[in-house]
Amino acid sequence: MDSRQSLGITNSSEESRPMSALELIPIAGLACLMLPYRQQLPAGAAICLFNAGLVLWLTVRASLLGDRLALGIAAGCALLLPALAGLYAMAMNVPGIGTGSQAVIALCAALCTGVIGYMLLQRNRHERRARRDDPAQSQFDPITKLYSGIALVQKLIKAQRRRRRTRRDGAVLAILVFDTDKVAAQVGASGLNDMFIHLAMRVQRQVGVVNPVGRYYDRCFITLVETIHSPAWLRTLGLRVSSALRRPLEITSANGERLEIRPDIGVGVVHLTRDHADVEDILHDAQRMAEAARGMRSRAAILDPSTGNVVPVEKARLGGKPLTKTASRLQGLSAHVPHAIKTARQS
Repeated sequence: MDSRQSLGITNSSEESRPMSALELIPIAGLACLMLPYRQQLPAGAAICLFNAGLVLWLTVRASLLGDRLALGIAAGCALLLPALAGLYAMAMNVPGIGTGSQAVIALCAALCTGVIGYMLLQRNRHERRARRDDPAQSQFDPITKLYSGIALVQKLIKAQRRRRRTRRDGAVLAILVFDTDKVAAQVGASGLNDMFIHLAMRVQRQVGVVNPVGRYYDRCFITLVETIHSPAWLRTLGLRVSSALRRPLEITSANGERLEIRPDIGVGVVHLTRDHADVEDILHDAQRMAEAARGMRSRAAILDPSTGNVVPVEKARLGGKPLTKTASRLQGLSAHVPHAIKTARQS
C-alpha cells in the first residue's frame, strides 16, 4: 500500500502541505550539521519531535478517514514522543532524570517499537492477501474460467488502442442467454452452470483461441474479434456463433437425470470500424442488439450500415456505405430495440 494512502493524504492542495513538510525534514536534519556543535543536538531533537508529532497527526487523520490499522500506528507514535524526548534529554544531560524516569523512557521506546512493528506486519499481510486474492477473483469468472467483466473491459480498451494504430476492422459479439430461471428450475443451479460452461466452450471454439471471450455478467458473454477479413465476414461469424450455441445440450439434473436443453440465446454483432468508439458504447450496443436478436429467426442481429436499422445478420447489406456513428446509433438502437437491458454504465 502506498505510504501516502496509508497516512490518509489526498491530492488536494490543503492536504499536500504535510507531505511537503515531511520531505523537508531530512533536509533540515542535514542543515543541523552546519550549526555550532553545541546547538546540533537540540536542533536535531526539535526536528525529530516535530516529525513524530506530524506523523501522529497524519495517522490520527487517516484513522478518522476509515483506515483501521492507522489507529494502532497512531498509538505507537504517541508512545514515540515521550521516548524521543527522554532519549534526547538523557543525551543532553538534562538534570532531574533518575532511574525511574529512564525506566519509563525505555518502556515507551519498547512499546512504541512493538506496536508500530505489529501494525506494519498486519498491513503487510493485508496487502499480500489483496495481491494474492483479488487478481484471481477479478480477472476470471469462477464458473466458466473465462475473463470476468473488469478484465474483459481492460482487454477491449487495449484492443481499441492497437486498432487505432493498425487501422484494421474488428468486431465485438454479445451473447445473451434468456430464460435462465426456467433452466435452473429444470436442472438446478449446478446444471445451469454446466450449461454456461458448455456455451463458453462453444463460443471460444467458434472465434478461435486468439480472440478473448469473457463473461460480462451472469447471462452475458462478450467476445472480441480484433481483426476481420472484411465487413461481409461478420455475417458468417454471427450466423456461425448463433447456430453453434442453439444446438441442444445434454445436462445432468440434480437427481441425476440426463435432460436435453436447447439454449435460448441472442447474438449481437458490432462492427468495429477505423473510427474511434468508446468501449462503453460498444458494449451497450452489442447487448441491445443481442436483445433484439431474440425476435429474429437467425437469433443474430447487426446494425445495417446502409439504413442504420437493427436487422438479422443474413439481411444486412454489409458492403454498403456506412452511416455516421451518431446517426446509426440513434436510428438503429433507440428506435428498433424494444427492451432495455443492463448497460455498461450500470454494470
